[in-house]
Amino acid sequence: MVKMMDEFDDEAFQEIKDLMGDNFKTLVVTYMTNAETYIKHIKLGFASHDCKTVQDAAHSLKSSSRYLGLAKLGDKSEELEMLTRQAMEDGNPDCSSYKELCDEISRLYDSAADSLQNEL
Repeated sequence: MVKMMDEFDDEAFQEIKDLMGDNFKTLVVTYMTNAETYIKHIKLGFASHDCKTVQDAAHSLKSSSRYLGLAKLGDKSEELEMLTRQAMEDGNPDCSSYKELCDEISRLYDSAADSLQNEL
């Protein structure tokens, strides 16, 4: 059993684990592979000042994280998605001011990944 931390919604995590049964390991591995790609795209988007890339990757990370019960990571990803969307609507495609939030998302993912790895 995962040692649940603040970033986990224990009930949602256990529900998906029970629902997936023997396929849970595949789900976790797929999530981790995809999440690492999304975080890479977020970082690349920041490096190139491309809010659209950041927004798209944050949206995908939000949805998949919440599905697995990673509530805090999902919430922070949604915050980044909304901020970058608003920046683009305001005509400011440079999202570099959200770097701290990006770093927090990366730290949350690293912590969650360590816990998820223990489930495999």
